[in-house]
Amino acid sequence: MFVAVMCICFAIGVLMAPTSVHGDENLMRQVCSIKHTVSPTYCWECLVSNPRSREFGVRELAATGIFCAYNQSTIVQAAFTGYASKSINQMMKAAYSECVKIMDQQVGEKITVALNSWGNNNYVDSIDKLHDAVNGILACRGDIERAVLHAGYPPLLPKELVDGIQKLLALTFIALQIEDQLIHH
Repeated sequence: MFVAVMCICFAIGVLMAPTSVHGDENLMRQVCSIKHTVSPTYCWECLVSNPRSREFGVRELAATGIFCAYNQSTIVQAAFTGYASKSINQMMKAAYSECVKIMDQQVGEKITVALNSWGNNNYVDSIDKLHDAVNGILACRGDIERAVLHAGYPPLLPKELVDGIQKLLALTFIALQIEDQLIHH
């Protein structure tokens, strides 16, 4: 919980800090173009979720992207928590419970560290932590897929989880791609 509070406080500081290069809607469109991101729609939704994004340069847009990934990780973790408590299939319950731990310890924590590293201009560490978060998301998805295969019947995964995981992966990749644009341009 302390880490989450630190992430939020730090994000507010980064996003409210003055910038030397101001963006506009054209910069946001460029950052979210199909050429630069896996999901232009999620990228755009993320960036416009912060009313100040139109004032930001690419550095602050990257912090916004990381913050969107963090927010989505908390949504997915809450969904897994709910399904873990409701599931009557023990294999699915175990997989959901494992994903709750992964979302907390691997994904949310790594994204928090990525945002802090980004704010401290440690871009390599930020990118590494986002890659670690992606690995955690993929591990969780793999646990769920294996549980479905071994459950003995084809349980349908709730659309909320499937969509949530996909959006979390996309937002985490978007954060990586925005960082990459800043570092390599």
